[in-house]
Amino acid sequence: MPKTNYGKWSVGLIFAMFVLFVIDSFLANTLNESAPTGDTIYAYFISMSILEIAMGLSFSAGIAAFINGLISIFNQKERSLLV
Repeated sequence: MPKTNYGKWSVGLIFAMFVLFVIDSFLANTLNESAPTGDTIYAYFISMSILEIAMGLSFSAGIAAFINGLISIFNQKERSLLV
């Protein structure tokens, strides 16, 4: 198990990323059919569905876990296998 706070956050964000990917796969069929698309970028972001928000959060969690893992390995000298 990680000892530093960055390492613990990295592992937690990896877990959150996988949970969000599972939620995305369950919601893909039900929410994607009913999502309207707009003619402009503003209309698109207004009509953004829960699925697209969850997908964005899962990718963001993965990127944040990678950055936190790198910080914990190089700056904090974390040696945990999970990081």
